[in-house]
Amino acid sequence: YTITYMDGDKAITGLTPATYTIEAAATLPTDVTKNGYDFKGWYTESALTNQVTEIAEGSTENKTFYAKFEAVEYTITYMDGESEITGLTPTTYTIESTATLPSAVPADSMVIGMQLDPESFNPWIMANDARQQCFYNKIYETLAFLRPDGSREYVLAKSVEPNGQGCYKVILHDNIFDSNGNQITASDVVFSYNQCFATGQLAWGIKYLDHFDIVNDYELDMYLNQESAVALDMVLKTCHIVDEDSFNASPDGFATTPVGTGPYVLESYIPGSEVVLTARDYWQKDEALQATSSKQGSVKTVTYKVISDPAQLALALEMGDIDDCINIAVADLDTFLNEDRTAKEGYNVVQTLGALVYY
Repeated sequence: YTITYMDGDKAITGLTPATYTIEAAATLPTDVTKNGYDFKGWYTESALTNQVTEIAEGSTENKTFYAKFEAVEYTITYMDGESEITGLTPTTYTIESTATLPSAVPADSMVIGMQLDPESFNPWIMANDARQQCFYNKIYETLAFLRPDGSREYVLAKSVEPNGQGCYKVILHDNIFDSNGNQITASDVVFSYNQCFATGQLAWGIKYLDHFDIVNDYELDMYLNQESAVALDMVLKTCHIVDEDSFNASPDGFATTPVGTGPYVLESYIPGSEVVLTARDYWQKDEALQATSSKQGSVKTVTYKVISDPAQLALALEMGDIDDCINIAVADLDTFLNEDRTAKEGYNVVQTLGALVYY
């Protein structure tokens, strides 16, 4: 009996076996090639529903089989000489579609204006706008991060699952390294929370934590004194995690010599003037697993300029001396907004609601 191989409505020639008899099973070929595609198997009908690998002994009649192909996804790499340019799209293409290359390359550096000086890079002191910009999720990272919509995104924690009676099982990624090359383990998590408690400035965020029990290097049981989603989120997002050895080796408790797991490191700090961060070899290589707050994109250098006067801050943005800033004074908003309150050409303006807290 004859065997016919099909790709859609087109016959595929040159494949063997091309015939079979009732006396023996016939194994269908697997070395099937098609430019730009991967072969995924043979099917008995063109709808590709029932997959087969052979014709059984005792079969009769001429047979027709249909090949399933999937387009190969090829990667696109963008280079500037010997250096790779990251953050550009598209990053992949297939033989079935046209990929339009980007017409512009994003800057590899940016300058951000801020009114306050961070004063210290200690990871467990009270936040201000400067500290939030300079080292929250940039130099240091937490177990988890809350997106603007309030949803939880894990960072150093791989997963957090309820384990009964106010207990949560926290699984860490097993490949976390800080900028000193020290690996983060469960003992470092406990150390960091103990330091956070001792500092006392972030007690509002971790007050729901009762204690940790270390299960192994990458697993902890975390016990809360209040069971609620809010309590869990507060504990997970408040405390920056650092390596105990790195902290103990710091001459000033990370005040000006911070070492964290984040995607950037402190390059230089001039009090009252500027902070410069540079991108490092980040521990999470899989971009699909990188937290939104920890992505470097194309930006290799971030310079924060301290401009305490609100009017001068707005002027610096208008003149192009800085690329970005937060907390523009209401009196200066008209410089960047049209009459209908949309952003003027050349600017992106993000307005968010503030939070009023009543006691």
